[in-house]
Formats: sequence, structure tokens, C-alpha cells
Amino acid sequence: MTTKEYKARDALELHYPNRTYLPEIECDKRRLTRSKRTKEPAFPGYIFIQLNQTTDDWSKIKFNQKTSGINGIVTRGDYIPYLEDNFIDAFIAWEDHSTDYEIGEKVIINDKGFINVPAIVKKSGKERIKVMFNFMGQEMNVSVNREQIRPNA
Repeated sequence: MTTKEYKARDALELHYPNRTYLPEIECDKRRLTRSKRTKEPAFPGYIFIQLNQTTDDWSKIKFNQKTSGINGIVTRGDYIPYLEDNFIDAFIAWEDHSTDYEIGEKVIINDKGFINVPAIVKKSGKERIKVMFNFMGQEMNVSVNREQIRPNA
């Protein structure tokens, strides 16, 4: 965890414990011939923080070296939009679901020549997932990287 977002989150946690949230996504980092599964920020430059607009001191959010991993506060003019409590819960569910696929789960393949192709998970491995899809009337079984598929909502 060396990215600026993690350092900014840690700095904000000093003032607002248990009220910051940095969505992460797992991805494969390739180095020479090896692939390593790592987590990185899903939205680089953005951290969610739950503050009360009337009682919390917003001035503690200073943009300096410690919080240089964030771009600023998202606003609509002078207004800071309020997010419902379940907003972060939905992100947490998305994070949890983004890494685990169950056998029989419906997914969408998004890779090169296969864009928005519905498929079914046949086997889920650490780095690759075997899926089945219909191609020109034939059932095809292929192995894909995790980032090449997404859940079928």
C-alpha cells in the first residue's frame, strides 16, 4: 500500500476515525513472467468520507502533502452533496462481489472481440475463471482473466 490515496486516507482517519472509505479493486500486476494479484484504489484520487454538514469541522480536511492523494472535495458550486448511508454499503458489496464468482453465476465477458457477451461461470480460480458462452449456436468453454468479466446485473 504505497499509493497516495492510502496515505491520504490514513491522514484523514486521524481526524475522522472509521468514517473514511477507499474503494478498492483487485487486479493482476504482471512483472516479467509472473502475475501477482494486488488491490488498488477503484477510483484514483477519490476517498469517501462521512461527515455531518452541521456538526463536523470541515476545516480539518487540509490539502497538503499528507492528503496529496485526493483531488479535492466533490461539490456542486458551494454545496457539498450528501450521500445516504447505504451508498457506502453498496460499494462494499460491490467490492466483495468483484472478487468472488460462484459456479453457475451469470457474468458478462468484456474483452477484445467479445464485448457484452453473456456467459456462465464453470470454474473459478485464483487468477483465471472458466466460463461457458454461446457462440454461433455452439457452447464454448474458455478461460479468462478476472478483469475480463463482470457480474451480470
